[in-house]
Amino acid sequence: MRIGNERTSDLALLRKGANYTWGKLVKIHDLGPRYSVVEFHPNPKTPYVEAEEKPVEYTAYVDGKQAAGSLTIEGAILICIGYGSLEPNEARFMAMGAAKLLGIPRD
Repeated sequence: MRIGNERTSDLALLRKGANYTWGKLVKIHDLGPRYSVVEFHPNPKTPYVEAEEKPVEYTAYVDGKQAAGSLTIEGAILICIGYGSLEPNEARFMAMGAAKLLGIPRD
């Protein structure tokens, strides 16, 4: 089910079948009541994305609101935890630092 030709990043609309802003939606991963991660194939029309090099990307959502993107699902989960626990300016740095400590590839 698709809702028109419009693209959106609104999680509630994506759950109803809307087209994702940044590419083709693969799956929405729910991580408890507060966190969700959208898995998608990047839109090849987006100038900074090489679809062949990066077949899947992830966007973290906290309380239904888009937080930030990541190249790995582990990075997206760290972003969820950071944005759910800290101020937005601190959250991205926390996620990057934790990813480095855990050996997760950097975005």
